[in-house]
Amino acid sequence: MGAISGTIYVVGGYGSGYANVLGTVEAYDTATNTWTTKASLPVPTRRINGSAAVIGGTIYVMGGIPWYGGSSATLWAYDPATDTWTAKSPMPTARCGLVAVAVGRLIYAIGGASGLYVSKLEVYDPITDSWTAKTPMPTARVAHGAGCLDGSIFVMGGGVTGPALTSTVESYDVATNAWTTRASMPIALADMGATLAGGLMYSVGGEGPGGVYHSEVYAYDPFNDTWVSKAPMPTVRDELGVVAIGATLYAIGGGATCNGCAAYNVVEAGVLPPGAMSATLAVSPAVQHIGRWVTVTLTVGNPGGFVLASLTPSLGICAGAGLVSLISGPVPSSTAFLPPEWTQTFVWTFSVSGIGTAVFTATVTGYDLASCATLLVSSSATVMLESRIEEPPPPLNPLILTTPGAALDHNVISTAHGEVVLARIAPRDSSAVTVRVYTASGRLVRTLRRLTPMESGQWLASWDGKTEDEMPVSRGVYLIRVTGGGLDERLKLIVR
Repeated sequence: MGAISGTIYVVGGYGSGYANVLGTVEAYDTATNTWTTKASLPVPTRRINGSAAVIGGTIYVMGGIPWYGGSSATLWAYDPATDTWTAKSPMPTARCGLVAVAVGRLIYAIGGASGLYVSKLEVYDPITDSWTAKTPMPTARVAHGAGCLDGSIFVMGGGVTGPALTSTVESYDVATNAWTTRASMPIALADMGATLAGGLMYSVGGEGPGGVYHSEVYAYDPFNDTWVSKAPMPTVRDELGVVAIGATLYAIGGGATCNGCAAYNVVEAGVLPPGAMSATLAVSPAVQHIGRWVTVTLTVGNPGGFVLASLTPSLGICAGAGLVSLISGPVPSSTAFLPPEWTQTFVWTFSVSGIGTAVFTATVTGYDLASCATLLVSSSATVMLESRIEEPPPPLNPLILTTPGAALDHNVISTAHGEVVLARIAPRDSSAVTVRVYTASGRLVRTLRRLTPMESGQWLASWDGKTEDEMPVSRGVYLIRVTGGGLDERLKLIVR
């Protein structure tokens, strides 16, 4: 079973008994609450206890028990746009009762049974139509549940050797190809429905010890490695399919004569609770002088019991009569996940000049995985610009040169506005570095006597367009020469 654009596709299974193996494909439109029959699986591929995963609008169905018995290794791809099936390269290991999880552009086929229970992990690449073996699970199991969050696959429960069931949870890091044991489920279950919603893994129904069917719903928080109980389903069942569409879990079919579709609301769709995300902007120092740096810090908080995704900060500046230049800080980008009760901090460093008030406004966009709602919060802070000139303090997080040499943060300044140019220096050796400013004709204007050390081992020098006597230079072209440290660099600067 898989979902594409709000439509759930149910593939195969069995009818009145295990002998009645189906190749039927039916699609459920969650928006209209209607079912439609689609192209059936090709006759030889009708199966039960297979698994499916969705990548790029295509549903991939693999493994299972065919109508003629045994275990299957076949892989078929269904295209909803054309309502057609295409055979793909089979799994290296024939099996049933496996789970398939899509991560990025790859499908991970995990565990199952092929005569014996297996722990194998095999990865399918739809682009190359090929399979690759990865590190197997520590626990061989069948009829388990699984899902992926933030680059890790979480596998829970299932049947182990003999008739025994397990509550064991293990996670697989796709980047490191390694497994980790997690907090066990509240009870041992197999044939449960499993899906991800709102940053939590849900286990729905299933069969417990003694062949008892369950209606319980459990949610696993991978960030805190904890389990909590949720409202149960109206009907006990096992071997059901569960899919999350936004904030709703859809439980479909299953044992105990369940042929209906029950919807379970995790969070009211599109609504975030008040104070779900906070943003606080601070500028330090609040009163600033020409030629100084200011540090702008944005702290984003997530006090809610959910997970935010695609957290994107942006910073707007209204400088008034002054000028503000970015020295360093994050380019607006996305933070993948902000778990509950976590904070994220973004820091920018600016040089300021002129007289007046500069206003910084930060806007943060967050997307709640549970409610499928977008939340926008903002915060503002101001800095007063004064005319008194002081030597600059060390900047926070200055840009770092990746190779030895020297560079200017910009090559045009205005003495009328009190602008400052920064020379960033990455020496080749430990000898003393000297920075001097010359006119285009070679006359020495000023020796920059204060160099600011940086944690990277590099240096930062600043010039405000003034002579040794603190007099503004005339407009024109100037050269900043950096010598020592194994360097002899000449940088061109225009004073306007």
